Amino acid sequence: MILGEQLPRRSLIWLIVCQIAVMVPHLQRVPIWIVVIYLAAALWRLQMYRQRAEMPGKWWRLLLGIAGATLLFTSFGTFIGLEPMVALLLVASALKLLEAIRERDGYLLVFLGFFICVTHFIFTQTLPATLYSVFCTGLLVTALITLNQSPGAGVSNHEPLLALKMMTLAIPMMIVLFFLFPRIGPIWSVPSTSGQGTTGMSDFLRPGAVTKLGRSADVAFRARFAGVIPEKAALYWRGLVFSKLKTYLATLQ
Repeated sequence: MILGEQLPRRSLIWLIVCQIAVMVPHLQRVPIWIVVIYLAAALWRLQMYRQRAEMPGKWWRLLLGIAGATLLFTSFGTFIGLEPMVALLLVASALKLLEAIRERDGYLLVFLGFFICVTHFIFTQTLPATLYSVFCTGLLVTALITLNQSPGAGVSNHEPLLALKMMTLAIPMMIVLFFLFPRIGPIWSVPSTSGQGTTGMSDFLRPGAVTKLGRSADVAFRARFAGVIPEKAALYWRGLVFSKLKTYLATLQ
């Protein structure tokens, strides 16, 4: 196999499906224009697949890249942060799909897909999210299989089954790594701009919401005394008391 060979048409369909699948979990945290870019790129690439459209020229692609970067900065106000970086990956993946004509482009899209799939765990580690990520991994492995098939291979439905078999065979190694691989702390940290709550209480509370609070080293509150300051042992600070509970929502009154 030569990486400079033309991207197989059957692989292109799988790549489009994969790129859309890995984007779905981020729908709630990215601007709507990123979704529009994704769908427009997929539609345009399908038209190219059907030979009803041509690949955008070099200057058009450059203009699209500049426009994407400008919109990112306009939406987030910075390029530093978890959400802007994930959004940047999504935009880069969508634009790369437009110019994917060689097998090496297909491999790059698959690797981008794996990386985007992993970024979903930055924001949530629930069981449904894990199962969906396994599903996306299966799609990406299927696309990888089609990229490694011989040029003369026809359209077949065996690729998903082969991907499932490969992932099943990898389960023992996954279990070994899960228990034996050392738990390494993050090498670096990136600030989040999602507006997650910090330590403190509002005038209402839902059960389980406290677990979503982020830790903060900021001053919680300040107190001023009109007279003599009491001894520290005599200081008592009472928190909020939620006296009413209605439809799993606790309120002050």
